[in-house]
Amino acid sequence: MIRAAGFGTCCSAARTMFDAATCAGAIMNEVVNTESQNPAFHDAILMMLVDLDQLCRANNLNYQLAAGTLLGAVREQRIIGWDKDADICMLRAEFERFMPAAESQLPEKYFLQHQGSESSMFSLVTKLRLRGTRRVFAGRRETSNTRSEGHKMHEGIAVDIFPFDAVQPNTAAGRLHMWLCANLKPLLILRSVGDAKLIMGANKPLWFRAIAWLCYQPLRLFPKRHIMASYRWLVTYYSRKQQPTGFVACLVSLPRKSSARLPRIRPLHSLQHTVLGKLGEHEFPLPHNYHEVLKNLYGNYVEPPPKSERKLGITVDFAATD
Repeated sequence: MIRAAGFGTCCSAARTMFDAATCAGAIMNEVVNTESQNPAFHDAILMMLVDLDQLCRANNLNYQLAAGTLLGAVREQRIIGWDKDADICMLRAEFERFMPAAESQLPEKYFLQHQGSESSMFSLVTKLRLRGTRRVFAGRRETSNTRSEGHKMHEGIAVDIFPFDAVQPNTAAGRLHMWLCANLKPLLILRSVGDAKLIMGANKPLWFRAIAWLCYQPLRLFPKRHIMASYRWLVTYYSRKQQPTGFVACLVSLPRKSSARLPRIRPLHSLQHTVLGKLGEHEFPLPHNYHEVLKNLYGNYVEPPPKSERKLGITVDFAATD
């Protein structure tokens, strides 16, 4: 069980202990056996999370584990054995403070990857990369990867950092706002990587390359920085308002399908108040309503997937050159 610590009266993160013997309020009848399929890889991820936690504590930044990393902490109290990266999230205001702190205070072994630090970065999600490493995905051809001649992108071990912005799902204007954030994102990515022809690679179907090429032609008339600034203005629209909406979502990773967007909308307090959970021997903040969050994302999250789906699918080069 979770021991109450009066966090309902706190305006910041209320950290209480998460009891590893329970999951979603019920004792698990069977221990989930999902040992790491690459212990060195997952040890490196855990090291990165510990360093991020120390940075956030030192700067009084409220963050929490997210997605599969949150699932591992709640269901197994460790990183899931086939997880390919780690995920954390925070509110936009915390994210704006996090970025300069991470740039200036994290050790040199890390690279903070975003579209401002790497021109060939195609993702809108900021990533912390471990220098000197590279993840190689099984079955992925080099030409379809994020590396092409003259346009190399860092592919080291990663922790994804998701900023959550205010949304308004209860009004037509708010739903239009979310639709725009989700559906304009592919055009932004196309403009960001069009020069490298990554999204129009030879491995793509001809019809896809034709549509991408046609869409890219008008986009190339506008400087990338202007398009990025416009999209940032869009995703932070409700976050900049004085009155909170009561709901938040990670708009830079929002799915285009409306039925997939709704489970990713969270109440504001879910990002404000945390409890502590374990990954191995280390404690990290989790959303206080972790059961609701995980149920929305994964359904019956207590049950692991079939063994046939428990595949890491990558190898890691620990002697890569940046």
